[in-house]
Amino acid sequence: MAVGALQPHQIDDMVKATLPDLGRFQWTNISFSLREHIVMDQLMRKNRVSFSDGMKLQFNVKVDQGTQARQTGLYDTDSVQVGNMLKTAEVPWTFAETHFAYEVREPAFNGGKSKILDLLKLRRSEAMQSAVELMEQKFWAIPSASATKDPYGIFYWLQGNDTEGFNGGAASGFTDVAGLSPTTYPNWKNWTGQYAAGGAGDASTDLIPMARKASHYCMFKPPVSNPDYEKGVNWQHLVPYSVLQALEKYLKDNNENIGFELAKYADQVVFKRVPVEHAAMLDSATFDASDTYKRPWLGVNWGVMGLAFLQGQYMRTSDPIQGSSHTTRAVFTDWTYQYQCRDRRRNFMLHSA
Repeated sequence: MAVGALQPHQIDDMVKATLPDLGRFQWTNISFSLREHIVMDQLMRKNRVSFSDGMKLQFNVKVDQGTQARQTGLYDTDSVQVGNMLKTAEVPWTFAETHFAYEVREPAFNGGKSKILDLLKLRRSEAMQSAVELMEQKFWAIPSASATKDPYGIFYWLQGNDTEGFNGGAASGFTDVAGLSPTTYPNWKNWTGQYAAGGAGDASTDLIPMARKASHYCMFKPPVSNPDYEKGVNWQHLVPYSVLQALEKYLKDNNENIGFELAKYADQVVFKRVPVEHAAMLDSATFDASDTYKRPWLGVNWGVMGLAFLQGQYMRTSDPIQGSSHTTRAVFTDWTYQYQCRDRRRNFMLHSA
């Protein structure tokens, strides 16, 4: 019997005899929404992760300087002074877990010649992706004194204020930052400022000079060397896309040699030799519903901002544990951690009106 032209899927034998080429043991991941994960990319670096023990995460802060140095004359009597200069900053540990589960017969189904993907690897990968997403979300979350299970993210450590200068106090609902009152200890404040509304305002006369001043005043050089927590000066400037777009427009409007490149200054904004980068979480409509932090520019010094884990509790993975039935198993990964900033005044936060 004569037949017309057929497509391969219309031929029964071909359909039954041919497996689709899906790329064995590979998959495309479109399950995540953020274009970049700052916590994993920046904080999970070797020199930015620390390990501590104790009931709380604690570090020493020298809050005062002595006044014992003086001019003297011949045969002057001594005036010996001993001051109390050290305080202990402390924040509680927080606990988190992720897991994946399986039925003991599933590997048999997902084996042999019919195996296209390793199902357990897929589930393990999803569990770790979930952990990364959780840590990213908590890092950018607006702090709440009632959310006692949550870690203290960047907006606990860095606060905004309309007045230019070191005015970053305690977060709403908190009376101190890591047990130290910014009112009692004014040097325990980050730099702040408010620029004009409308994206980046007038970048040439407003935002850029304000950011230049902030980064200048946040660069401290101790008068004498001491064993410091700081791990070098390592700046990163993080902004929502609306601010980055305004800065790119400023570059374009002030440079005539555009040539044939339509997006010549895309991803080319550099401030004091450091890229100004888009932090996708700052775009989210749910990030700050009350508009407390409108279009922030965060000048983050990763030399003093970091991620701490309790010693021995970094991504601790259990053996398979029996689940709700005798044929189900679950594997848990637990970690005890906290975000920390050991010198707030080496960072700044600008926001728009």
